Amino acid sequence: MEKAINIKSASNEDEEQILSVLFASFAHDPYMAYLLELSNNPNKLDILIRYITQQTLAKGRAYLTDDHKSTALWLTQRKEKFTWRFIKRNLNIYQKLGIKSIVRILKMEHISHKRFPSKSPFMYLYMIGVMPEKQGKGYAGALLDTALADADAQACPVFLETASELNVRIYEKKGFSVTHTFRDGNFMVFYMVRNPLLKE
Repeated sequence: MEKAINIKSASNEDEEQILSVLFASFAHDPYMAYLLELSNNPNKLDILIRYITQQTLAKGRAYLTDDHKSTALWLTQRKEKFTWRFIKRNLNIYQKLGIKSIVRILKMEHISHKRFPSKSPFMYLYMIGVMPEKQGKGYAGALLDTALADADAQACPVFLETASELNVRIYEKKGFSVTHTFRDGNFMVFYMVRNPLLKE
């Protein structure tokens, strides 16, 4: 019998556990591969995932299962303070990934983020990862349900994108719908939104 999946809010102290999960989960992810295909840095995936994790811990929400086997990173409307840490993190990724990759990342980010409301709360699923040995055992669903409950409590919409048609079907069962798509050759991204469930 599987143990109950317990989820906590993560903090900076959990960064290495989060990274461990995401490095394993996104090793062969098509969306990450597309974002980074123009970079020659052999550690490009680790660099981008570390950047995303640190950014989320600074201005978003991170969730982690208590066994450190699964994590979810969410951005919100909260702004990050302009600190030395912020400057260093952004200079570092520009230097290590190269301008061509940064331009592509910023382009895809713009397509995604222009959907967000400018003056009201929202949640955006940045990354969700599950260790390979725990995939298919309800971890991703539990993490998603936790965040969706938070979104409903705040009456805010939830946004995400995926390059997997299989994931589209999974997210549709959680109340998401496709708003538009992006195509570059054979590569395709589906942009999705879920409006809050209002209490009767």
